[in-house]
Amino acid sequence: MFSREARAQREPLATDSVGIDVRVLGDSVLVNARFWFPRPVRALDLTYLTNTCVSVSAIAATRNGVPVAFSMDTTRPWVTLHDTTDAANEGDAPLRYDIAYRVHTGHATRVAIPVIQPARALDARSAAVTPKVRLQVTSTSASIGVPEFPRFQQVGASRWSASTIAVPATIVVRGEVRPEVTPCDDAIRIEGENDGFTWRFAAFVGTLVLWIPLYFAWATRRRRGDDDAEETA
Repeated sequence: MFSREARAQREPLATDSVGIDVRVLGDSVLVNARFWFPRPVRALDLTYLTNTCVSVSAIAATRNGVPVAFSMDTTRPWVTLHDTTDAANEGDAPLRYDIAYRVHTGHATRVAIPVIQPARALDARSAAVTPKVRLQVTSTSASIGVPEFPRFQQVGASRWSASTIAVPATIVVRGEVRPEVTPCDDAIRIEGENDGFTWRFAAFVGTLVLWIPLYFAWATRRRRGDDDAEETA
């Protein structure tokens, strides 16, 4: 039998709204995320997806404005942050959870910015705000930091926004490649190989192109053989 706390950890978190603000500052990115929970959350684990081109530092969070402390577990490619704050005195009030951190980027054509978020699923079926997740990207450059995933709409000079029904694991933005530095492989590959998909698809199509004429040639030859056998009989 699971305890009440264990069962709570397995259930989705009721969420009113989520706001994620990304500021691209050249070789680093500042991320601020705010989660609104209509009910108290006593224990909360956060997680984010790592990749070879970025490093996350200076993680800070508050529960209704009170700083929290984390312990960390790493199971590549995921990092889990355990909120160790004693939240027993928070009562039954709604919870505003703020997370801020810095992402150091490499010199890549595209950079996948990790989004730190609750490790449990989020449930916004009863939320008054629709859609529940609002994203904003601001850059100090007109060419670097342009968001490419998920789909954003430009709303100002070097400023983009998006509304989604779920929190993305990463926000992919256009990076910078310096000639004197070997570009980092961002492992996202929006275009090109895409983890081997392109060549596998090409091999599949090539097999079809080769196999279909051979099959029809074989079928035609067999039918002629059957017709010859019937005439002989």
